[in-house]
Amino acid sequence: MQNKTTNKNIRWWLFGFGLFVLLTTLFYAFSYVIWYDPKDELNKTGAPTHLAVFKGWGSFLYYTYLSNFLLGFVLIIAGVLWTNMYAKKALFISVVSITMTFVVYWALLSYQKSTWTNPLNATRSLITHAINPILGFVALSLIRKEIIVTKITFTIPVLISTVYTIFAMILFFATFDKIIQGRGAVVYGFLDFKNPYFYKGNNTGVIIILDFLLYVVSMITPLLFGIMWKFIYKIKYQKSNLKNATKINENNMS
Repeated sequence: MQNKTTNKNIRWWLFGFGLFVLLTTLFYAFSYVIWYDPKDELNKTGAPTHLAVFKGWGSFLYYTYLSNFLLGFVLIIAGVLWTNMYAKKALFISVVSITMTFVVYWALLSYQKSTWTNPLNATRSLITHAINPILGFVALSLIRKEIIVTKITFTIPVLISTVYTIFAMILFFATFDKIIQGRGAVVYGFLDFKNPYFYKGNNTGVIIILDFLLYVVSMITPLLFGIMWKFIYKIKYQKSNLKNATKINENNMS
C-alpha cells in the first residue's frame, strides 16, 4: 500500500515538473518572437546567428530549447504512463540531452555580461540552463530503481547530438557569404565551422582538426553523460532490449 502511494506521489511530481519545464520553455522561446531584438542576429564573435535567417522563430532551433521541450514532454508522458518502460527510458534520454545543455552553457557560454544585465535574458538563462535541467536530474533520481537502460538508451542521445551538429554545419555552409562576407550563420559561437571553439586563427589544418573535434565531442559527450548518470544513480543495465523490464514494473505496482 505504501509503495503504491509513493508511486502515485512520484507520478504527480514528474507531471508537475514536466508542466513547469514545458510552460517556461514555451514562454521563453516565444519571448524571442514577441520581443525580437535585431541585435541578436550578430554573434559576439562577429558571425551572423541563425536568427538572421529565421528571426525570432529561430529560438526553437536552439539546442537549449529543443532539449528543454524534450524533457518537458517526456516528464509529462512518464507521469501519465507510469508503468511504461519506454517512457522511463525516454526520460533517461532526455536527462542526458539536457545535461549537454547544462554543462555546455555553464562551461562555454554563461560568461557573456549582456545575459546577466538584462532581467529577461537572466531569468531565461537561469531557468532553461539551470532550474529545468536540475528538475530533470531530480526526476531521474525518483525513478532510478524502476528503470532499465540498454544499448539503444545510450545511442539515441548520441544521435540527437550528432544530428544537431550536422544541422549546424548545413546551416553554416548554406548561408556562407550570404549574410556577412566570409562568414556563415551559427547557432552558438563555438559551433562555427570557420572559427570552431572560438579559434581566431587562419590555419586551415587547425580549423579542420577543430571541426572534426566538434563531431567527436558531439558523439562522445552524451555517451559519457549517460554512463555518468547510470553510475551515479546505480541504474540497471541489460544487453537485451526489454527482456525482464516489465518485471520491475510489476513488482513496483504490487
